[in-house]
Amino acid sequence: MIDIEHLNDKTTILKGIVGSQAYGLATPESDTDYVGVFTYPPERAWVRVGGSNAENDRSLSVVTKDPDCSMHELTKAVKLMAKGNPAIVELLWLPDELYVETTPEGRVLLQHRDAITSQACRNAYVGYGRAQVKRLEVDGKPPTKNFGDGRKYVRHMVRLMLQCEELLATGRLEVKLAGWQVNVCRELEEADYAEVVMWMSDRIRMIDSMESDLRPEPDWDAINKMLIEIRLAGLHG
Repeated sequence: MIDIEHLNDKTTILKGIVGSQAYGLATPESDTDYVGVFTYPPERAWVRVGGSNAENDRSLSVVTKDPDCSMHELTKAVKLMAKGNPAIVELLWLPDELYVETTPEGRVLLQHRDAITSQACRNAYVGYGRAQVKRLEVDGKPPTKNFGDGRKYVRHMVRLMLQCEELLATGRLEVKLAGWQVNVCRELEEADYAEVVMWMSDRIRMIDSMESDLRPEPDWDAINKMLIEIRLAGLHG
């Protein structure tokens, strides 16, 4: 007999430190943020959850505070990564020392980062940047929620553009910023918002026009085979 409670068990397969500590932008006030990927028992896919074959999305992500940690179920995580979502695709590209939990299944996921990461990142990163430029143009100030006095907000926008540019140029997402990139972030966080808007607008135009050897779209055949491999490992583990 299947233990229904067991179907809610989560197994973390990959977890890492992200945020300012990972980017090289930490200040004395910075905390440590985490993001990760978990799996449910394979049997969960065979039963009806909540009267439906489609799970409630809230069961596919778990967000906690103190410390800040966002965990996503494997399939949802991979879909977000494949869309180029900046908040989670970076988990595939962390320096080794920033991974705090890694299982064999997590290493399989990391081995497929080139299949998952594509020029979809251009749309995701630039789309976010363009929306923030519009917000600054309309409101004349950044949102205070999650960004304090605005410096963190500017660092966040600028850092995403710099990382996207490097990803398209090299095919690698360098999570930790180079010294000159840190300097750009620090300089612009002290600038007035009109200067920030001008810099962002120029960078967005440049990124939009960049040619890249990065794959145009995710390799879904490889991704689906990877998901099957990880699911089978959970079944026989």
